[in-house]
Amino acid sequence: MDIDFFRKDGISVAKGILGKYLIREYDNKKIVTKIVETEGYMGINDKAAHVYKDKKTDRTKPLHT
Repeated sequence: MDIDFFRKDGISVAKGILGKYLIREYDNKKIVTKIVETEGYMGINDKAAHVYKDKKTDRTKPLHT
């Protein structure tokens, strides 16, 4: 997956990564995990998102950088 894939809206990205694998090599071992659940939010207009109505708290601070 290239960077352009992740420039899509949150719902599309969440659906697109479902069933994909994360693969990492660490200490000469290959670790493979499958993504079996995702969540996608549409930013400040999504009532389910922590940043709904552009709410700024310590919890959401990393999302505003």
